[in-house]
Amino acid sequence: MTLAAGHAGLAFALLALTVLHFVLPLPDTIALRLFLIAVLLGVLGYRYYRDRPSLAPIAMLRPAGMLYGVLTLWIVFGASFLSSDPARSFAEFHGQWVRAFLLFAIGAGAAILFGSTPHSRRLLLAASVGGLLIHLVYLDLTGLIALAQTGALPLRMPGLTNGPDKVSFMTNLVCAFLLADLYFVLSAKKPVFLRPLSLFVGVSVICLLALYLQSMRNGIVAFVISLVAGIAIYLKANATGFHVRHFAAVVMAFMVAAGLMYASAESDKRWAALAETIPIALDTDRHKAWLDDRQPLPQLGNGEVVNHSNYLRIAWAKEGLEMVAEHPLGVGYDRNAFGRALQAKLGASGVGSSHSGLLDMFIATGIPGGVLWLALLFTLLKLSLDAFRHTHSFYALALFFVVLDFSLRMTLDGIVRDHVFQQFMLFVGLLAGITGLEATRSRSTP
Repeated sequence: MTLAAGHAGLAFALLALTVLHFVLPLPDTIALRLFLIAVLLGVLGYRYYRDRPSLAPIAMLRPAGMLYGVLTLWIVFGASFLSSDPARSFAEFHGQWVRAFLLFAIGAGAAILFGSTPHSRRLLLAASVGGLLIHLVYLDLTGLIALAQTGALPLRMPGLTNGPDKVSFMTNLVCAFLLADLYFVLSAKKPVFLRPLSLFVGVSVICLLALYLQSMRNGIVAFVISLVAGIAIYLKANATGFHVRHFAAVVMAFMVAAGLMYASAESDKRWAALAETIPIALDTDRHKAWLDDRQPLPQLGNGEVVNHSNYLRIAWAKEGLEMVAEHPLGVGYDRNAFGRALQAKLGASGVGSSHSGLLDMFIATGIPGGVLWLALLFTLLKLSLDAFRHTHSFYALALFFVVLDFSLRMTLDGIVRDHVFQQFMLFVGLLAGITGLEATRSRSTP
């Protein structure tokens, strides 16, 4: 392979990754997404056939790969023998599960084929994060323009997507890379990826403002928990003695976490009524608004109507758990398995996801599938932390935070589906491939 051809291939990968990450969350772009995926798979497949690089870099994922394979076989079994509508389950399997794996293959393939140098690896990740940052910068600029015009920052902003939850997932992904770099800022006083330090600070401001403008409680909570985990990793790795910067790191993390939670509580009144809503929402026999949106929402003690989001999430979670108990082997793979099971049980229509990706997985694939899915995510977390301990790689730590954030968000958001799941798998493939490359080179270097 000539040097010019290598540079051309890397340039194509960088451009394609940026465009793909930018396009994935945009509404009404399914045809364009599929075209980009097909082109990337074709180009990467041809390059792999021509160059035949070693797959050793992704050998670190063998335990996770085995779990993924077993889970895939179980999904196919469930679609064949347990689903009330096998054709629908296989269509969902192809459109959701298989497509997400193809995105993983694109990420891993880009890393293995074009990540031969530290500079190219950083460029590959920068291109991917850049596609997300376009959305965040647009969101922040729109909010600041509204502030200048009205004197107040607007909340629940969707940006270029069709909902604040969509842009919130991208914000948390960028935050995962910020947290990985924060470790190196605290330990070495300089970032590894978002360098120089001014870039790290700038992206931090962009993300914090975006988190506030979106006002997505689950996104803020996931970020705060990930921040606490990051500080714990830093303190454990630097536990050989007390330093002033250790104390400063803890204070800084506490201030950021407390500030975000306070801002969320002040700007989002759903927090205040959450505790009172729980027993009302759990009484699904008496109140039926969770089943039919034509039914009136129940009222709180002060006469106010319960918050729609608070009420539905809790009621659907209760009913979803009952469905898991009633169908321990699952109802067949389907991103809207909750709604399909609800329709079969009560004849209700119009309900899709339970708003919990984890619960949706348990309903669709049963207890065996749900446990395998949790084991897969836990294995990815463990593998990434082990790799970080051995290589001190930014990419290994970033992989940990990407998986941690996704695991936290899926408990209360229906994200094991569609472009969010695909984007997650793309980053897992890219980061795992780069982590494997660095681990392979560290073992071969005296």
